[in-house]
Amino acid sequence: MSTSKARLQFLDALRGIAVFLVIFSHIMHERSQLAQLIDANYFQIGQAGVSLFFLISGYIIPKSLNASPSLKVFWLHRFFRLYPAYWVCLITVLLFASAGLYHFQETLSPFGMAVNFTMMQGFVGIKNAINVFWSLKFEMAFYFLMTALSVTGMLKRPFLIFVGYSLLTAGLALGMKFGMHKFFAYGVFNLELMLLGWVLAEWHMKRLAGKYAAAGVALGLLTTAIAAYAAFAGRTEELAVGTLSLVPMASAWGASIVFFVAALLTTEYVRWPRWLAWMGTVSYSAYLLHPIVIGVSQNLIPVGPLLVSTQFGLSFVLAWLGYRYIETPSIAYGKKVGNRFMPAARQAARV
Repeated sequence: MSTSKARLQFLDALRGIAVFLVIFSHIMHERSQLAQLIDANYFQIGQAGVSLFFLISGYIIPKSLNASPSLKVFWLHRFFRLYPAYWVCLITVLLFASAGLYHFQETLSPFGMAVNFTMMQGFVGIKNAINVFWSLKFEMAFYFLMTALSVTGMLKRPFLIFVGYSLLTAGLALGMKFGMHKFFAYGVFNLELMLLGWVLAEWHMKRLAGKYAAAGVALGLLTTAIAAYAAFAGRTEELAVGTLSLVPMASAWGASIVFFVAALLTTEYVRWPRWLAWMGTVSYSAYLLHPIVIGVSQNLIPVGPLLVSTQFGLSFVLAWLGYRYIETPSIAYGKKVGNRFMPAARQAARV
């Protein structure tokens, strides 16, 4: 297997693990006392999956931006990668809701639903139509940050950027905890994970010395501990899919970093199962669609093994259909549109 192919399979396998953790958490939290016990006391399963997604994004997005001939092409590719499947998800949930087969967790006005179609609802205080959309806000924020760094010529300083952001995150966390006596706004930490993924990608592709990667991991874990303490010490908030408290969240964040580093260190020696890489390939559609599968199926199927197996199985069947008939054509079309701008971009680059 070629190095590039092995790397692609490695990333897809990690995505597969991440999406499985998220879906497992959402399905089993209300069905299994063991899952509830683990989430509440030891390890926030779904958060670990999302954190792994953030690390993967940090690995991939700067590389994609550097490989794009222009920012316009980069954003065109991102648009056609993300929005068509996202819109289909929203239209699907609206159809099921209008038929009385799906019930929104949050009440949304028509305006709020319209804003959800922009994927910018998290930036303007509008509730998410589907709970998993919360993470897309941070993905978009990372794209904006990478764009700003590209414009200012700072994309060649990943370690410096990471150290600066880590210090700001730790300072804000400690300031909110001890100065303002408030819980740290832990969403800020999600960009920390992405920036660490960027640093580790540069090391993994041999563009950054190992001592910087090791220092980055050490700083990342220290920031993790500070952020978790400032956000969750003395706090216990029950969610529909987990618990926001110190040990479960800190262990989920820390474990995702350690696991990601271990996976990077063993890419040349580990052959990831094809089925796991396949799950990663369809992970975006699986991530978007599985809440609809869960919401609709629990209104049609009695609680029991059949419901759980249906939710797992149908989530990935629909994910494959979404990937095959929505994601793949839209990605191809995005590349076709982007190609129209490449000649001009390359001429400008030569000048």
